[in-house]
Amino acid sequence: MSARLTIAVTDDKHNQAAEKLELEVWRVVTDSSGVQRHRIKKDFINEKGIIETPVIIDSFGAYEVILNTKGYYQRFSIQQQECTDMNVIQDKYVISIGVNELDKDYHLNIHITPTTYSATF
Repeated sequence: MSARLTIAVTDDKHNQAAEKLELEVWRVVTDSSGVQRHRIKKDFINEKGIIETPVIIDSFGAYEVILNTKGYYQRFSIQQQECTDMNVIQDKYVISIGVNELDKDYHLNIHITPTTYSATF
């Protein structure tokens, strides 16, 4: 049995879906050799503010969702000459989640600005 994770991202600075925001989902495993990360999905947010297909999660444990926010917001700086207003502090946001049930679907809702994010899981 596998769980499904859907992800939605809203750009609160521009009050719109974070269309074309690149994201990655990683499985994080800690063992005797240390922390290992395995990428399980790389995708983009679509015009509706979601990933096209859910992430399939087939094991319990820790995961990270990584958002390439700097690349996303740089698009606006170039297109709209917003350089002075687009002080992007971090290249990316890393959101850690834990999965402890494989017989349900999960949804991660994220709101971003150039300087911070909030997420509900």
